[in-house]
Amino acid sequence: MILEGTILNKKLLIIKPIDWVCFRTSRNFSSIAETHFPNSKSFYGAIYGELYRQKKMNLKNIKEHMTSARLDLTGPFIYEHSQDKDIIFFRIPSILKYNEDDKKFYEGYPDTNTQFCINKKHLYVIMYDSMNNLKDPEKQYITLQEFESLKKGELSLTNEKTTLPFEIDRKIGIALENGLKTAKEGMLYSISYYTFKNDSGYCFFIEKDEDNILEKIKSINIGTKSRICTLEIKEIETTLFDKIHNESKCCVLLTPACFKNGIIPEKNDSITAISNYKSETIGFWDSEKREVSTMFKAVPAGSTYFIERDIDSLTDYYHHYGFGKFAEIPICRNTAIRRKL
Repeated sequence: MILEGTILNKKLLIIKPIDWVCFRTSRNFSSIAETHFPNSKSFYGAIYGELYRQKKMNLKNIKEHMTSARLDLTGPFIYEHSQDKDIIFFRIPSILKYNEDDKKFYEGYPDTNTQFCINKKHLYVIMYDSMNNLKDPEKQYITLQEFESLKKGELSLTNEKTTLPFEIDRKIGIALENGLKTAKEGMLYSISYYTFKNDSGYCFFIEKDEDNILEKIKSINIGTKSRICTLEIKEIETTLFDKIHNESKCCVLLTPACFKNGIIPEKNDSITAISNYKSETIGFWDSEKREVSTMFKAVPAGSTYFIERDIDSLTDYYHHYGFGKFAEIPICRNTAIRRKL
C-alpha cells in the first residue's frame, strides 16, 4: 500500500511536435465548440499505427493489445521543459473558486445538511466558507508541483491566467457532403492549429507497457495532415498518485470520464458529492469509414468527486483508452489553504 507523502518514480512519455499540429472536431450549429487537447485515443491510434507501419504488429494483434490494456497511459497533458524543469499542466480542480473581495481561493466541501437527488442518487450540495462574490478563477491550469501541494493542503495560487507553451490559430469551415460540393446540412467544423514552443508538447504517465512497445518507436504522426512528433521517455518523481489515507477526500479527474447516466457512474455507492465542469463533446476517428464516429458527452478533466470509500475507476466506458483516471486530494474545509494564503 502506498503511504501518504511517498515520492514515486514514474515514467513519462513525452510527445514533441516538430511542426504545427491540429485536431478537427465536428459540431452542429447549435453547439459549435473546440477542445484544447485531443483525447487519448488519438495518441493510442498514432502509436499503434506506427507499429503497424513498421510491420511490428498486425491489425489482429493491435485490437487484442488495445482491448486488453497491455499499454496503459494516463493523459494527455501539456508538457514544457523550461529552466531545467519538467512542467506538466492539469485542469484546475472544479472545487477551487476565487473570491474577488478578499482575493483568496476557497476549496469546496460537501454540506451534509443539504442534499439533492440525481438519477436516484442522493448527493450533498457543495459549499464554501465564503459564499460571497465567488467566481471561477482566471487561472485555468495548475502545474504538477501545485497539484502536489494541493494534496498536502498547502496550495498557494495567484489568480492569473495560465500561459501554456503554444500558440493557437483557429479556423471554422462547413462540412461537405461526401463526393459533392454542397454543404452538409446543419454541420460545421472547427480547426485549431497549435504551434508549440521548443522542448514542449504533450505527455502521458506510463502506467503499464507490458510488451515495451514504446521503446520500439521514435516518432508518431498525429492530427490532421499527420504531423510528425518525436517520442521521449524519462523518469520523474511525483506524489500525484499517492492514496490519501483519510475518510475526508475527493477524486479529481485527470482525464475525461464517460458515464451511462450523465455525470455519475453506475457504481456510485461511495460517492457523496460532485463538483463537475460543463460536459464536453468527444468523438473518435473511425479509420475504416475515414470520418468522425458518433459524438458522445464526457465529464471533463478537473471535475471532482467526493468519496467515503476508495474507488478504482471513475468511468463506465473507454477504460482501455485511459478515461476516468484521477488523483486524490484531502477535504480540508479551507483551513490549510486559508493559512497558506
